[in-house]
Amino acid sequence: MAWRALPPGIYRGTIQPTISIQKSGALTWNRGAQQALGEPEVVEILFDEERKLLGLRKVDGESEGFRVRRLGNQNTWITSARGALRRVGLLPSRAYRRVAELQEGVLAIDVSELLARAGR
Repeated sequence: MAWRALPPGIYRGTIQPTISIQKSGALTWNRGAQQALGEPEVVEILFDEERKLLGLRKVDGESEGFRVRRLGNQNTWITSARGALRRVGLLPSRAYRRVAELQEGVLAIDVSELLARAGR
């Protein structure tokens, strides 16, 4: 195997929408997901146990939901969801990141692998 030099530069990440569940119980997502959601300030977190999907949906600022904030100057957005995720068995032992897909107005990721790890 030959060594290959990696050029310097800034990693720009993916433009595909991705959602991550952090070990801390925070949900994070990238710019692609933020745009797909319609630049929300508040989101609903949805769980479809039958299809094993976790989803985010934009709600208006007056609705009850999870507040969204941007992480500094990064292209990452976050909301704290530890309690909600714990109730449905979706707190991972390490970060869990998946490409998200817009389904019926909900930006969703497959959590079947995470549920299987939890024995569900």
